[in-house]
Amino acid sequence: DWIIHKHCKVYLLVSSQRIAGCLVAEPIKEAFKVIAPLGDERQLKKESSSPSTSIQFGNIVLQRQVSKRCRASDERLDNGAIVCEEEAKPAVCGIRAIWGSPSN
Repeated sequence: DWIIHKHCKVYLLVSSQRIAGCLVAEPIKEAFKVIAPLGDERQLKKESSSPSTSIQFGNIVLQRQVSKRCRASDERLDNGAIVCEEEAKPAVCGIRAIWGSPSN
């Protein structure tokens, strides 16, 4: 199946005995860094100074950073395209799918 295969790991976020989120991760060897839209560069620099937390899955430690959505005036710059750098970087964990319930 295209969403999940035998090397994937599925993580569920359970809140009040209900599934509130799901993440499907897979081992990878390389990844391409996503380039932020032009309007987000100043915002990302400002937010990168805020404290980040980490979460560990086995030997893999993921860093979490909070990012905010663009202001409504900047949304015209977001055409939905995801642009990546041309050069691959070494990576060990890829996110194949992620879902969260609207109430969480």
